[in-house]
Amino acid sequence: MARYSVFIQHEMIYFSFFVFGKSSLIKAPLALYIKSQTPKEYWDKIIPTHPSGCKRFIIDVGYLKALNQENFTVNYDGVAEVTETGIRTKAGQFMEFDVIIEATGFVADEYPIEVSGIGGKTIQEY
Repeated sequence: MARYSVFIQHEMIYFSFFVFGKSSLIKAPLALYIKSQTPKEYWDKIIPTHPSGCKRFIIDVGYLKALNQENFTVNYDGVAEVTETGIRTKAGQFMEFDVIIEATGFVADEYPIEVSGIGGKTIQEY
């Protein structure tokens, strides 16, 4: 019975993304959710235009809420250079950083070393 349950769950996921995902049944609620969680300035970049299942599926575990933080900005220019004190974008903008964390997107807030910022706040608190 347990195997049958897992089978049905995976089949439903498949149909959700590859059959229904080509229509607005999946994309419309997703777009509404993203719009309800993020500033309007990011909508054109983060609301998917591709059919569901074409790219890695990301479950929101705080990323969208982070876009509302005062100390958070998104830069879509791309990195041209990493220096001792920060990052220079391909558009020529220089951004100064104390810490640069390269993450795959899977587990981006747990590290084998303690990382803290101004006032002793940890990455998880930011």
